[in-house]
Amino acid sequence: MIDVKNLVFQYPGSESAFALRGVSFQLRVGEWITLMGANGSGKTTLLQCLNGLLKPSSGEVLVDGFSTKENRLLFNIRQRVGMVFQNPDNQIVATTVIREIAFGLENLGVPRDEMEDRIEDALHCFHLESYRHTPPHLLSGGECQRLALASIWVMQPHYLILDEPTSLLDPQSRIEMFRLLQEIRSKREIGILFVTQFSEEALISDRLIIMDKGCMVMDDSPYTLFQRVDDLKRIGLGVPVDVELEQYIQKM
Repeated sequence: MIDVKNLVFQYPGSESAFALRGVSFQLRVGEWITLMGANGSGKTTLLQCLNGLLKPSSGEVLVDGFSTKENRLLFNIRQRVGMVFQNPDNQIVATTVIREIAFGLENLGVPRDEMEDRIEDALHCFHLESYRHTPPHLLSGGECQRLALASIWVMQPHYLILDEPTSLLDPQSRIEMFRLLQEIRSKREIGILFVTQFSEEALISDRLIIMDKGCMVMDDSPYTLFQRVDDLKRIGLGVPVDVELEQYIQKM
């Protein structure tokens, strides 16, 4: 379980610039939480605190009991928490697709036979078999994002942290990404924290957390929160069109 306890993050050198203010929640293995909020609400800062890229100013983040405050525990934490960024170019480092998928496994010291099996499984699962020797810069945006996801998933993390992975994709690639996430969730029990600006993408999740100005302001099922149309609009968020249409019809 990822256990976030009264998390506060303040930018160094500033007495007033708080990116996070008293955030608390838990993400369990097998659970899918969607995180939404307007730009500047603290979403990305929160994600970077979950695997130790940023350390809390106060409060604590525990990953399966390991505190992100302890530098000696960061390797254990990052084995468990895999992160996929909004722009895959920010995390792809190798010269071919197959080398990119192998990169993390080599760093973990996975035995060669097991590594080969995992790589082939990832290539198949993420529909990258025909691109195994292709340089990543020749892939489309959707293919690059699939590669970034495959490179994290192949390391078998307990938790998958996704920072707006569909925001740069065309509609068809967004659908494909969601289908793949559902498939990998069915293959292996994994906790997912999914950040998005598209309200319809939250409907699949178990819980929806809304952030505003560094604070958690709502935490409930997506359908329940999307009934609060006026509250969401006040903080710059919308609701899925079908939910808003349903509410309109009920008022007629």
